[in-house]
Amino acid sequence: MHIGIIGAGPRGLILLADLLQAASQTGKLSISLFDPNPIGGKVWSPTQPLDYIMNSPAQLVTLFNDNQPGANFYEWTQSKVARDFVTQENYQHDFLALMEQLQPNDYAPRALFGVYCQWFYRQQLNRLVPQQQVTYLPTTVTAAQPTSTGFILVTPKQQINVNKLVISSGNVANQLTKTEQALQDYATAHQLTYLGPNHPNEVDLTNIKPKTNVIIRGMGLSFFDYLSQLTTARGGRFTRSGDHGLTYHPSGQEPHIIAGSRRGVPYYPKPINQAQVGEQRPAIFLNPAHIQQGSVAGKLPFKTFINLVQAEIENVYYRIILQNNHPQSDVAEFSAGFAAAADRTSFLNNYHWHPGERLGWKTILNPVAGTKITNIANYQQTLQTWLAKLVSDARQGSNHAPITGALATLIDLRTTIQRLVTDQTFTDRDYVEKFLPSFNSFAGFLTAGPPVARYDELMALMRAGIVTILGPQLQVVGVKHQFLARSKFYPDEPFLAQAIIEARLPSANLKRTTNSLLVSLREQGIITAYQFHPENNETVTSGAVKTDLSTYHPINQQGKPNDQLYVWGVPLSGIEWMTTTLPHPAVHDHNFSVADLITEQLLANPAASS
Repeated sequence: MHIGIIGAGPRGLILLADLLQAASQTGKLSISLFDPNPIGGKVWSPTQPLDYIMNSPAQLVTLFNDNQPGANFYEWTQSKVARDFVTQENYQHDFLALMEQLQPNDYAPRALFGVYCQWFYRQQLNRLVPQQQVTYLPTTVTAAQPTSTGFILVTPKQQINVNKLVISSGNVANQLTKTEQALQDYATAHQLTYLGPNHPNEVDLTNIKPKTNVIIRGMGLSFFDYLSQLTTARGGRFTRSGDHGLTYHPSGQEPHIIAGSRRGVPYYPKPINQAQVGEQRPAIFLNPAHIQQGSVAGKLPFKTFINLVQAEIENVYYRIILQNNHPQSDVAEFSAGFAAAADRTSFLNNYHWHPGERLGWKTILNPVAGTKITNIANYQQTLQTWLAKLVSDARQGSNHAPITGALATLIDLRTTIQRLVTDQTFTDRDYVEKFLPSFNSFAGFLTAGPPVARYDELMALMRAGIVTILGPQLQVVGVKHQFLARSKFYPDEPFLAQAIIEARLPSANLKRTTNSLLVSLREQGIITAYQFHPENNETVTSGAVKTDLSTYHPINQQGKPNDQLYVWGVPLSGIEWMTTTLPHPAVHDHNFSVADLITEQLLANPAASS
């Protein structure tokens, strides 16, 4: 049997490892791995700048399935095997020095994780048995044509027959939206620069000139990547001096960065990790018993779901507050009482909290709401105060930081929430109208932010006058041959700029994708977009590929699954949740569960496909 895997990133690699392990005794197996980027994929390229860092602690990511012996990323960096591999490959970066300095909870350069990916791939080749063959083809598959025995895969230079095909691609480019296209057209007409959604390491920033204004729209992870490339990558440097914190020393090559978003504040930082590998807080509220109890006709109302999630976070928050500020309190007694309380607010009112200790969800979700702000300069001061508060909180560590430590509970709930989504536990109406627009945004804002060190750097850049953050509801338009940016709340203080950067990755969108393989399969009716039905006569088409999540076979235009094709990962964003996360060790990670499921089906009857 010949299997084609599209994508040599982490998902493609863990599926490859699963297949080789499971097929070691089942007969002849040939696997072709397709990716125009080096092994590891474009996100993890070993040649990218070291300023691009991971968003998980080094010890909490792995490529080894829970049922396979192997080193997590941090363990690997500390091994002689890793040092030998790096020395042998002669990479352009000094990875040996990085590995020597790396600590278990550090956020390593993404390039170094790419080296781990390449070593992992080499390990799979070393374990091949005589009847197995693996071929990596550094090329793009532009189309797939169905045959009676599988697919013909079309690349720029050849055509390859496979019996089974697995698509495990990452974020791919889309056609611009009407708003994005209008900005692009305006930029073209007036010799300006418009950089649409993309991976930051693939964006050419040479048109962003020193000392000119550049608008960055979005303040999530990509925002911090762009900050590093427009500052330290241009020769600037940070120094730390005692109690005065971090100071940025400009090189003179930096632009003036005008940043903004709908909220007007960056994503929450991650606390310093204090959890051990495989350690997770047990779910007290969002657990099977409460989910079943709260369900109505087999569906969990979104309001009930949010209530359970918030209760989990509140429980951790108040436990930490008691541990930090009320050492005489019985934390276990509090937690038991909080879990049993019919009215959590009344229960909390019985405790004697210090001023400022009560958790306010409105403030958490909108940190600047209700704050009196008179102008942009005043807003910078307000943000500096908020950023400093979060830095102080996050530096206490995930077990002792009341705010960021409690919010990290969402990461512990990730597998449970992923299962709720894949099991279609919500009604279509709740899912389309509340989960996708509300909870996705809520979860990303609270838990998908950068390491706390990036917050320190942002504050230093603001103090140095390199970065100005606009208030909520950023508006961007073309005016007088320039781009104009302003906050809806402070329209009288606009900024003019010659460039805009959209600081976000392309979303999964089958209708607008420009990926030639997905377009080919879509136009042949082999894959279709998933549709939700919030009301009886209403249809909402999502960007996700319609897929049977019990098999990961996509559903074709005739409504039938294609048992020769599998789709997983980012193309399913919308019917799966958190599809871009790296596998975590020893926590029953969803990535590994899906890889196991696909592997089992691929190898169930290999003779039939030979």
